[in-house]
Amino acid sequence: DQAETLMMRIIRGCGIRGLAGVQEIRDDGVIRPLLGVTKKELLCFLQSSGIRWHEDYTNNDTAFLRNNIRHNVLPFLETLNPAIREHLIALGKSAADVMNIIETQYVQWKAKYVLDEGESHIELCRDGFSEIGVSEYMVRVLCDRDIQCSNKNIAKIIGNCCATSGRFLIANGWSMYGARSSLIFLKDGFRIPVVNETIACQGETKLNNGHIRIIIQYSDVFERNDDKNTAYIDSAFLKDPLVLRTVEPLDCFVPLGRRNEVLVLSFLESQGYSKIDRERMFVLVSVRNIVWIPGVRLSDCVKVTDSTKSVTKISFQLHAHIL
Repeated sequence: DQAETLMMRIIRGCGIRGLAGVQEIRDDGVIRPLLGVTKKELLCFLQSSGIRWHEDYTNNDTAFLRNNIRHNVLPFLETLNPAIREHLIALGKSAADVMNIIETQYVQWKAKYVLDEGESHIELCRDGFSEIGVSEYMVRVLCDRDIQCSNKNIAKIIGNCCATSGRFLIANGWSMYGARSSLIFLKDGFRIPVVNETIACQGETKLNNGHIRIIIQYSDVFERNDDKNTAYIDSAFLKDPLVLRTVEPLDCFVPLGRRNEVLVLSFLESQGYSKIDRERMFVLVSVRNIVWIPGVRLSDCVKVTDSTKSVTKISFQLHAHIL
């Protein structure tokens, strides 16, 4: 069985995980005690013990790939090398040893580059695709969700890891979307959760189990910096209630440095944000006015000017973009 399985996977195309063959003890607890026993040995035992057995008539139907390998391919290969079955089994054991090493590396890779995951979504940092062994890591990520993905599709996923837009169909109702700094895998029917939370006008507010952190404080100094996750706002324009929410289709604001109001979604598109990035973008709202798109652009209406009497510093930290 092991030799047939390995040959079948090689013919269909597989990676190291596939070459490891059938495991005697599976992760779900299934045990295969006869995996290392040949058919000849098993029949000898049954005959000597006087035990009757039932022969499945479909075992001789070579229309099935496994049967074709059993009755035709392996016997032919044995004419070239009588030990071909033993060599295939040894290959499987070597591949299993390699998989044990890869498993340790995969755990480290996952902790570093899997930004967020659930039953119906996975978000991977784009930087993780430059790591050695990423093809095997991707197989593991997808297999954990019963996504049967061919080597060809794995290669396409890795080949499209730099895509910042568009949709790529994978398998089993899953698709991949390119985001600004990550790749997002979604199951059909998944909807991006809507965020709509009131923010304290002073101090620290944590949302989504601490994945989103906002700190608001008065500042005596206005510092110009390139940190897009920090904003300095004229305090006179901040009114209760302050709300952090997901962007809505009709949201408008005046981008810093401009005079005219624009749709937030149109502005984000002009800045190169993909559709999925735009749909899950946050806006900070004071009363009904958008004062800031965290990480992107401040509203020109709340900028600090020479006439500003008090400055509010707002820091935004996003530890995981909860989908």
